[in-house]
Amino acid sequence: MKYTIELTGKQMRLMAKALEQHSRIICGHMNIHTVPAIDHTLNRVQYKEGENWDKYMENRQKVEELLFEIKKCMFDGTDMGTDEWKHGNHGIGWDNEADMAYEMYKMILHTFENERQSKEGDEYQGNVHSTPPLHNSDQPLIKVNVKSDRELKLERIVKDD
Repeated sequence: MKYTIELTGKQMRLMAKALEQHSRIICGHMNIHTVPAIDHTLNRVQYKEGENWDKYMENRQKVEELLFEIKKCMFDGTDMGTDEWKHGNHGIGWDNEADMAYEMYKMILHTFENERQSKEGDEYQGNVHSTPPLHNSDQPLIKVNVKSDRELKLERIVKDD
């Protein structure tokens, strides 16, 4: 069975972020930069346009330390659960679910890059997102179909008739 989801570009970017975070957390790649949802909330609650900068930075540091403690718990009994691995993590090929989430994330970015190249007439193929991602999971790569505003308008007209 296959499913279709229709998203706006903004919704698709949020889905890509969530997929990337999911993949990175499974592999132990956890810090304030790779779990942006935490920094987003810290920024919104603590920082507020330049207010409370010191408190924001203090809590950001606390979050970094707590994320490392979580990582040590997750990987207790392995090298990744030690201080030497504070900035280390597993990567592609370590976990099928992480690979699948990362492939989905990269396929979304590949779609955005194709769209950008099409709009700008740019055919540069050296961009990391110019080609589909490597395939490591046990699932096929997702397919992302882009509908133009014109196509959406025509669908609404046909639907209204």
